Amino acid sequence: MALCIAHSDADLREWNRKGNVAVEQTSAAFGTSAAFLQKTLSGKGLNVYYIEVIAKTPGRRAQVSLTVKCLNAKRRALYQVLSTSDPEREESKLGLYFKSHADTRMLDLRIEKSGDGPAQVEGLLVRDEDAERVPRKPQIDLDRYSAPPWRGPTAYDESVVFIGEKDQELSAPLLFDPVEVLTVTDASKAAVFKNGTDYRVSTTGIVRLPGSRMPVVSPSSLPSGELGWYDLRGKHVLVTYRHRQRCTGPKPGDAKQILTETYKKLLLKLPLKVVVLGDSISLGTGTSGCSSQPPFMPPWPDLLAYRWKRDFNNPSLKILNLSLGGQTTYWAKGIAPSCAASLRPDLTLIAFGMNDFWSVAPEAFKSNIQAVIHAIEKANPKAEFVLISSVPFDPDYCSDKVCLANFNGYLDALKSLVGPRVAYVDMNAMGRYLVGKKGHKSLAVDPMHPNDYCARWYAAAVASLLEPPQGKQRPDTGNKNRDRAP
Repeated sequence: MALCIAHSDADLREWNRKGNVAVEQTSAAFGTSAAFLQKTLSGKGLNVYYIEVIAKTPGRRAQVSLTVKCLNAKRRALYQVLSTSDPEREESKLGLYFKSHADTRMLDLRIEKSGDGPAQVEGLLVRDEDAERVPRKPQIDLDRYSAPPWRGPTAYDESVVFIGEKDQELSAPLLFDPVEVLTVTDASKAAVFKNGTDYRVSTTGIVRLPGSRMPVVSPSSLPSGELGWYDLRGKHVLVTYRHRQRCTGPKPGDAKQILTETYKKLLLKLPLKVVVLGDSISLGTGTSGCSSQPPFMPPWPDLLAYRWKRDFNNPSLKILNLSLGGQTTYWAKGIAPSCAASLRPDLTLIAFGMNDFWSVAPEAFKSNIQAVIHAIEKANPKAEFVLISSVPFDPDYCSDKVCLANFNGYLDALKSLVGPRVAYVDMNAMGRYLVGKKGHKSLAVDPMHPNDYCARWYAAAVASLLEPPQGKQRPDTGNKNRDRAP
């Protein structure tokens, strides 16, 4: 996610202080006794912040801590994050990257020195990561984008990517054999391509013609070797077409007998609070809306909210997305008691794995998720859960045997936790099916993050766990609702 600088409170002269501390504009020197600097800033709920300061402790007889508390409107502390200087080093960067509690109205910042030695701090930075992410009205048909992509005779805006040289004919497979191609556009949906000029239709997909205006990815622009990173934003082509095939891949089952309380509240139009705990995929990284690029498709939890509100005609549904980029199940375990459990969710969606596989063994992964479940159950004994495995990362990106064993081990760990009030969505199996049919790069913006099309599978898969009884489902209405926000 791009960093957005909103403001920097580097002028420490405006901060409250107590104890022996000499303050200049961009630095502060602490004496040998305990002292601290403090400031309260306005804040927002479910907002991503990054705060850092450089601490110097000559002689290593002092320690500096940076603490941020999320406060509600009554200035009650809701959630706290903390970073401390390394006692083995004379200079440390204290950094806090966090998402604020949903009820946050203020941030209380505190730089505190302890120990009997001197210390100095400088380089304070306060950054609002969401400052420049202005919500935009989706330029898509939300009915169609939130519907299960595996159903129906029409596939809407399925993504493909052409890899090769511009002067060659380049083929890209579609999920189903096309009977009639209706539209072909660029990823923003602004440019419309022409049959016979830009492309032709094959029995299994679409072919880019030499001289076409359609984007192409040169093989030389893709990295080779382990951990090679690439960015395909804006390189995908969206194809809407009719077909006559059924999806043969894995699909989510019915969870009405597992998520009984959630289903009842949806049917009866009762208030329903859903919390999402996940990493950058659930945050929305990779989707056009999260990148502030057309067509501004929202993250998959927002698509899910739209679908359930639409299908059940339940305006009382609320989804609180606590997800944060770069995080693991250890982070989820740490924030569950204070952030997630304090919200007393009716349903919690837990989706991790893409950051865990570097260092978290399957046993620890399972234990961390169990801890999250127990923390939330302590606040709400009737709470229900959906565990969501991660789509696979690009097989060209990482081949480390330990990492692959970890990632694959998470699938059995999640399945073993399924039981009363705990359902499971196997996005890994659906992702492997899609990759096998279309290739990873047709589904992602980089080695790890799904594009709009793949993110739609997340939303549809979770929504399909609970659907209205037959005969009460609202039909997709097409362009009539294309501009409605979730």
